[in-house]
Amino acid sequence: MSAFLNGSGLPLRSLTRSLIAASAIALTSISLTACGSKPSDPAETTTTGAPAPEQTIAYARALWEIERERTAAYDALTAEIASDKLPALTCDQPKSLQVLRGTARDIAVEFCNTARAIVERTRLTPDEFNELTRASEADPTLQAAIDTELLRIQTDEAKLSN
Repeated sequence: MSAFLNGSGLPLRSLTRSLIAASAIALTSISLTACGSKPSDPAETTTTGAPAPEQTIAYARALWEIERERTAAYDALTAEIASDKLPALTCDQPKSLQVLRGTARDIAVEFCNTARAIVERTRLTPDEFNELTRASEADPTLQAAIDTELLRIQTDEAKLSN
């Protein structure tokens, strides 16, 4: 398999790991208060068995799109706040967003809302997205399926841009 590169010059496999880590850290549960809804019961988020192929495809698409938004939000936030002073922000922890003021807070809240909309547009619920994030960390086969789909998405987008 060839190593496709993302915009930063990193092999896509590295990007995939970064995307998964970003979703696990920054979007652990995008369905929570920061995005305008209530926390879910963790017992309701567990699934049994492997996800359907369409869920894996939807997850990879959401991950790809969210990473673009996350990068843009990060760039905008670092323009507002010195990057060495940027606090850890998590969409499911409203208090992490409350430390921001003015435009910086607006950027963070907009990112959280956009991330939620992306997940829902891919026909996943935030709980399904979060469960797939957790499952991918524990299941190498699922991670490989997500990697394959991310490679396909990147290849398709590269073809369209040429």
